[in-house]
Amino acid sequence: MFERSAVRGVLMRALRAAAAACAGALAVLVTWPPRALAAEPEAPRLRLEWHAPAGCPDREQAHAAIAAALGKSRPARETPAVVRVQIAQRADGRWNVDIWMYGAGGSGERSFIGASCTHVAEAAALIVAMALDPTAAAARGESDAAAAREGASTETSAGLSAGLRLSADAGSLPEPSAGAALVLGLELARLHAQLEAAAWLPQEARIGPDGELGGRFGLFTAALRGCFDVLLFAGDALRAGPCLGFEAGLVTGRGVDISEPGTDRDLWAAALGGVSLLHVGSSPVQLGLLVELGVPLHRPIWEIDDFAEVFRAAPLVGRLSLGAVWLFP
Repeated sequence: MFERSAVRGVLMRALRAAAAACAGALAVLVTWPPRALAAEPEAPRLRLEWHAPAGCPDREQAHAAIAAALGKSRPARETPAVVRVQIAQRADGRWNVDIWMYGAGGSGERSFIGASCTHVAEAAALIVAMALDPTAAAARGESDAAAAREGASTETSAGLSAGLRLSADAGSLPEPSAGAALVLGLELARLHAQLEAAAWLPQEARIGPDGELGGRFGLFTAALRGCFDVLLFAGDALRAGPCLGFEAGLVTGRGVDISEPGTDRDLWAAALGGVSLLHVGSSPVQLGLLVELGVPLHRPIWEIDDFAEVFRAAPLVGRLSLGAVWLFP
């Protein structure tokens, strides 16, 4: 009887130990981290080529921005998406970004312009995130893209310019004339302020039955002009807008075929208004066409012996100018 009780006790202790072991194993399975039972979804496979000047967000920052835009939704991809981003500063001080993306779902390209390198880099990261997973990044991408567009429209960048302008004139001198001008400018986004110094080729005016008497007249001017780009074409490469200006200078006159010719000078002043057409490319050289009409505010009368008028400028003058300026960053 004693031996049976002993055996029974041993069996009971063994059963209790086995039950405790099973309970411990079950507790381990229940409390084991979920990643041990279900694998975590893989992040999108992305091969990012990021090219940006020094001072702009770098490749690591772009990767972090893409991950932040995607959040926790990162669907796995069988093949990696290849993305190439190129950021460069334009001649007008703004920033251009080109995006090329290739993946299993297709390929695409996009380009846009912003006020700063940070703005275009953030927008590029959001565009890439939306291409990887539109549902996860769409809401944030739309709000940030709107903010980027607003920043691009409100921020401005100023720069200096210098160049040369060749012009044709009708009405300021007795005959149509050509002139050359040195131009210094201040570029402020769409606004262009210019200071110009010009000299015009002298022209002759004659009187008398056979034109035996006359004078030779020249013009030297300095002008202050402001233009505003209202219309933008071809991705902002072509710009057109109105211009207003004021011009002052000296008209010189010398008698021709007169026994005792003299030389004199008089004041010249005119109000100018017209239209400019600019071509802004990737280089710092900006080409421009300027068409203007001028209203002389002071038209001196040139006479011989105070009885015969030789020349007086027309009440309305016309100008056509072609120029090239160098934009300084």
